[in-house]
Amino acid sequence: MRLRTLLTAVTCGAALFGCSVLIDVDDECSDDTECSTGLRCEQSLCVAATCNADEDCQEGLTCDDNLCVPFVCTEDAACGDGQVCQEGACVEAPPLDRPAGCDRVYGVSEDDIFGDDVIRLGMLMPTTGDLGAVGLAIEQAAALAIGEINGAASGVDGKPLGIIACDTGTDLARAKTAANWLIREAGVPAIIGPATSSNTIGVFNDVARGTGTLLISPSATSPAITDLEDDDLLWRTVVSDDIQGRAIFAYLEEQAYTKVAMIHLNDAYGLGLRNAVVDPLCNIDLCSAENFLALPYEADEEGTVTADTVNQIITALRGFDPQIIIVVGFVEAGGSILASAGNAGFEDTPFILTDGLREDDLFDGVGNDTLLANVLGTAAASDDANYNVFAAAYRGEYGVEPGVYNAQAYDAAYLLALALAGSQGEYTGAALAAQLKRMSSGETVNARIGDFNKGARALRSSADATIDFHGASGALDFDPATGDALADIEGWYFDIDMRTIGSYGVIYSSDGTYTDPMMSMPPEEME
Repeated sequence: MRLRTLLTAVTCGAALFGCSVLIDVDDECSDDTECSTGLRCEQSLCVAATCNADEDCQEGLTCDDNLCVPFVCTEDAACGDGQVCQEGACVEAPPLDRPAGCDRVYGVSEDDIFGDDVIRLGMLMPTTGDLGAVGLAIEQAAALAIGEINGAASGVDGKPLGIIACDTGTDLARAKTAANWLIREAGVPAIIGPATSSNTIGVFNDVARGTGTLLISPSATSPAITDLEDDDLLWRTVVSDDIQGRAIFAYLEEQAYTKVAMIHLNDAYGLGLRNAVVDPLCNIDLCSAENFLALPYEADEEGTVTADTVNQIITALRGFDPQIIIVVGFVEAGGSILASAGNAGFEDTPFILTDGLREDDLFDGVGNDTLLANVLGTAAASDDANYNVFAAAYRGEYGVEPGVYNAQAYDAAYLLALALAGSQGEYTGAALAAQLKRMSSGETVNARIGDFNKGARALRSSADATIDFHGASGALDFDPATGDALADIEGWYFDIDMRTIGSYGVIYSSDGTYTDPMMSMPPEEME
């Protein structure tokens, strides 16, 4: 490039003072390539490039206030496919190694999962640690749905569906690493999971949202998820703990308890449920230190709680002398706390256990039938007819009864398959989210293989067509603004004789109607 400077003298009239103008013309040129970044060649001179849209600018520039300026990225989503944002610039993303825990494939074989004719989905679940057994059962429920759709409907658009499942161990860093690999290397448009609220919030904010990937969790219940800025990319098939908290409060109020202790995980799940219970208690002046005792605790990656923490909880309970104790957590830590509470003389105290503890493993983990007989449990209720069909299929495939959140995972897989069908080849997070918004009104489509083709045809029939999806976990009438599903809350109990979990049925409906579970009556007399 050549630099030319023109000095032009301008002589003014006698009545005016003299002056001269120095004009610097940078980068004389013959085409745009001879001009500096942000300039274009016009009449052999490099001038500021004007524009109306990004398409008017050279590669690497963006249109800002009608001028072409260097593009500066702030997140990976602003870059093209196969690129990441580093120090404000889009660069080619380095390949990622497959994480050790991403070794389970469902729907197709490991040899076929990366084939061009396979529609891949991701899954993030803990299959090790405290929630290992729970996470694996959830994973298998989603796999059951994918197998049904592949078998009876030949997948979607003639392509089989495949799931690559990654073990998170409930560790956020591990979950983020797996999510990055699923999105960047496996190319999934959607992920089922993660399991916990904390992992779901962290993975979505730090990985999924920036890459335009849809998350649908079958088990993340924290009310904090409702208010996240999510670009319509965060969904869940499980009810928010805001409704579960209201159900617990309704029972406390109906039973006229005035001294309530709440032992809860110190995370998004535990804190969300605590707040959902405390807020209405405060409205009736029952959240003072005399009426309510909150006992948060930490659990490690294996879900265990230290002996010192348990001892501190028991000491606090003795000092407070509650009329009823609420426990929020999962099997490993929850079982330790309940066993110690029974040994400390609280076995005759009424307990409320939330959905994370709806596991018959607690029969052995607690080892105190007297305490377990005094438990009222709460969890999202399921649709009886659809659930029974799902449960029979689950038993037939795996030889055991489905557990907590299994129906929600089964539904999540069916919903994603229907969304893929409705998107008609546009397999992106945004396209799938648009389809999910079409599934809360219209002709009923059940989460059954016989209804899948009917739902797919309806969604493909026109852009305005809608269906009313009824899953194994319920009707799932999604709030289009938040992605939350409405559901009823059931009461559950430990059937001491059968050594299994029993149900009292719905005790709190999504419209706010409370029904007394009649805990004082033997379950067999409640039929």
